[in-house]
Amino acid sequence: MRGGFLKAALVLCLFTPVTAICAESRAKALTETMDMLRHAIAVETVEDKGQTPAFAAYLAGKLEAAGFAKTDIQIIPVAQTAALVVHYRGSGKAKPVLISGHMDVVAADPKDWQRDPFTLVEENGYLYGRGVADMKSGVVELVQTFMRLKR
Repeated sequence: MRGGFLKAALVLCLFTPVTAICAESRAKALTETMDMLRHAIAVETVEDKGQTPAFAAYLAGKLEAAGFAKTDIQIIPVAQTAALVVHYRGSGKAKPVLISGHMDVVAADPKDWQRDPFTLVEENGYLYGRGVADMKSGVVELVQTFMRLKR
């Protein structure tokens, strides 16, 4: 009985550092995600502002820094906007999957908002800012997930 307890205690001790590392990794990922979302909300990717290509370049830079090859990242200009296409290479044994989102937002008149629409605000557990619900937070999460998988 005593040997079984000792073995269990040793196994538990082995996982304790892993748990701490995982918690630290999650905290770092959350901080990085919030920083990226803060940047995303600040970029006015309204159709006639021409800022979507700059936002796409920002995301492309993050992906490249995470280990994606430049050849796997493509920014396709479309008038004053752009599309960001990222190829996450798999094993080649399964069929490909397409994940899609958009980086542009509808214009926001600051007079219609209680807060600056292009500044991310955390308040009472809620996030406010143009694109938080549709769809900048989703795009940032997709990019963050690709970055974590690549690392």
